[in-house]
Amino acid sequence: MPTRSTPPAAATHPSLAASYRCGSSGSPAASLASTSVGPAPLDASKGRFFLDSYGRRVLLHGANVSGLDKLPTEPNGFTHLDMGEAYFDGANISFVGRPWPLEESHEHLSRLRNWGLTFIRLVVPWEALEHRGPGEHDQAYIAYLHALISLLPQYGIRCYIDAHQDVWSRHAGGSGAPLWTLTLVGFDVRNLKATGAAHAHNLHLEPHDPPPNVWPSGVTKLAAATTATVFWGGDVFAPKRRVRRRLHKGEWGQGGNEGEEVGLQEFLQESMCEAFGVLADRLRELEGVMGFEVMNEPHKGYIELLSPYAWDFTADLAIGYFPSAVQSWALGCGHSVLIPHYAPSFPVTAVTHHVLLRPPQERSAWLTPSSLDFVALPTTTTGCIWAEHGVWQFDPQRGEVGEGVVLKQEYFRRFPEDVELKGCIEMEGGKDGRNGRRKQGEEISWYRDFYFPFVRKFSARIRRAPNPSSWLTFVEPMPNEFCPSYPTTSRPSNMVYAPHWYDLQTLFEKKLGFMTANVQGLSRGMFLLKALYFGRNGLKKNYALQISTILQHAYRQLGETPVVLGETGVPFDLNDKMAFETGDFAWQERMLDGICAAIGEAGLSNFNLWNYNPLNNDEWGDSWNGENFSWFSLSDVSPAALKAAEDGGEAARLNVGARVLDAVQRPYACKTAGIPLRTSFDMHTRRFTLSYINPIPPSSPLAAHVPPHVQAEATPGAPPLVGEECRARETEVFLPARRYGAAAREGRLRVEMRDGDGEWRYDEEIQTLYVLHANTTPGFVHTLRVSVSGPADRPALRRWYEPPAWLLSFLATGLDAVWVHLLVVVTVGGYMGWWLVGQAWRGEGFAEGWWAIGGDVKSFEEL
Repeated sequence: MPTRSTPPAAATHPSLAASYRCGSSGSPAASLASTSVGPAPLDASKGRFFLDSYGRRVLLHGANVSGLDKLPTEPNGFTHLDMGEAYFDGANISFVGRPWPLEESHEHLSRLRNWGLTFIRLVVPWEALEHRGPGEHDQAYIAYLHALISLLPQYGIRCYIDAHQDVWSRHAGGSGAPLWTLTLVGFDVRNLKATGAAHAHNLHLEPHDPPPNVWPSGVTKLAAATTATVFWGGDVFAPKRRVRRRLHKGEWGQGGNEGEEVGLQEFLQESMCEAFGVLADRLRELEGVMGFEVMNEPHKGYIELLSPYAWDFTADLAIGYFPSAVQSWALGCGHSVLIPHYAPSFPVTAVTHHVLLRPPQERSAWLTPSSLDFVALPTTTTGCIWAEHGVWQFDPQRGEVGEGVVLKQEYFRRFPEDVELKGCIEMEGGKDGRNGRRKQGEEISWYRDFYFPFVRKFSARIRRAPNPSSWLTFVEPMPNEFCPSYPTTSRPSNMVYAPHWYDLQTLFEKKLGFMTANVQGLSRGMFLLKALYFGRNGLKKNYALQISTILQHAYRQLGETPVVLGETGVPFDLNDKMAFETGDFAWQERMLDGICAAIGEAGLSNFNLWNYNPLNNDEWGDSWNGENFSWFSLSDVSPAALKAAEDGGEAARLNVGARVLDAVQRPYACKTAGIPLRTSFDMHTRRFTLSYINPIPPSSPLAAHVPPHVQAEATPGAPPLVGEECRARETEVFLPARRYGAAAREGRLRVEMRDGDGEWRYDEEIQTLYVLHANTTPGFVHTLRVSVSGPADRPALRRWYEPPAWLLSFLATGLDAVWVHLLVVVTVGGYMGWWLVGQAWRGEGFAEGWWAIGGDVKSFEEL
């Protein structure tokens, strides 16, 4: 009898029978329950598409649930709240009730199902599982998650668990790891703000404090960068600091010998793996779990850093007070340091001024042997871990206030001594025989030497028998990086590539208008004018290019492996929060439509939108670090809105609070009885198209005539045509009743199929268009066109704030590009020159720089 660990054999869909009537399965298109996709888990091993039990290619649309999960419920950890002393108590907290109280599940899960978002990335920070101390797991929270996830199949929803972190930890300015991990490395959490070692929004609530949107630069600050470095490579870079294994109260820790000491890297990695392993053990029998993601947006800390005197500005975002590594080490030891301040600019952030920062009373970010936190979780040494290993020292004679001096310039770039990397032994034990051995001076690769081995370790613990071997392992690169070279010997089985993408210019400027820029290209040397796009269609082309580039790199590095855009989304507080006043979210809608079209249609791929937040409101957004990404907001849920929705039934009531729903709730081919080739959706006209081909089995004579698929030339729009045959004739398309239901009832819904190839039926109640094709010949291409006749259900397309489409088209194609570029350069350059001359003449507009510091000394409390 099959179990979760032994998937059942391939099944045959009823639609394969000649007597089958279109739509008689009654399966909702967006449903991922076993009653819809068959008894076997979704298969990620046979190409770029997920396959259901019948060999149908499955596209997944879903949401991150939720940004709220980063923060405890008790005490309330919203980052705009002053938590007082409770902020420093990392043990006595609870995440039970995130993302919502269990009794509210029906409303939220029904809403997501109604929108066709049945693929959930469930945010679970390490802190929520193991906040009390090493190896002490929160069984109440684990029980809550078990109860929540057990409900998912009733709504056709499946999820994967996202081991979420940003900037390492809440107490380093983000989310993720428990507070005790910082203590273990040696940090005095109470002094992180005073020494500039972290920027936590809960501790920066005064009006003059730096804004919360500086949080991404926290990965380069002392606390997050050091702890990440130790987590990935402590055995290499910080071997002198060790800890007793049995301080871990769980299975791994108690399995050690009395008095046994281990490095910080092993202690931290084993702790995290076991915390999520304990959760996996509890969830092993639940149909709603597809797998686990290893770590959200991992950062390598100092590893591979070219020089401690400067960060890599192509990979690390400079915003706010941005000290170099050695400057942060000096600050952490209580020394005064002159550091630059960066602000959003175009096309990249720029220095606005320099400030001399002085930790008050020379306070240190590091614990002392007498500290109570150190006594509770002692290590073999204390103090600055990088000074201890001879990487730097402070020279009080240099400069006006002294400076940090780097003693080992390439310490994080080349192996400081001969080592054996335990995690690499299994990966390298065969062909080249390196067995994890590295020579002193050999160049370091963070992915090869540290990240890939941890991915395998994490995946092995999650899928340890009797847990399902079919569970997927979702893996992503560092933020803003393309897919690295990833040898098959280094990958876990059932791996899914899950990168993220955001429009970084809009994300940090909180502005969107007539022009967008390809920041992805600019950061890699693209000519500025080539990176600019204008108008609605320009935005779509821009986003499609950037996302297709991510997908293309993935297919060329990994081969035919499924890709999920694990995070992407739109900040709703764009343009000075204008939409909150006017109720017009046209800019946000345009942006989200462009994103969804780029991934799900042009890219033929899968995504999780960031994020569905049940407590979002206009004042505090998502209640985490000033973000506001949820397209559902309580600010739009009012008695009047609920009253107006009464005539529309349950579905209309669930839509109250939703914004830009035309962009979110869109048609898509959920389960295709073939290989998708092209699909498109016009949000304004409701026109939807789909082309798909009957797979060509490798055993078919036709397969020999198909051009060979070359991995190095793979593109998102050209999937391989030779593959596993489909044991179904029926395709299921999610077609929202909100936009197509009335047209169907009134006879205005038109569905055209190539050469009358089969039949179709629309079920408004479950929002499903069934398409039953007749031709099953390998290689036959099926075409589907859906349209609505009669009056439009949306306002006219063009707004007053943009030029007509013909003008944009003429500028883009009717003029020689060289002359257009020259005109733009002359116009913009002339304007900027005139402005600068005017500012200089009036003595206005220039930020104070280092030359004008004039003794302006500030502490982090003052800033």
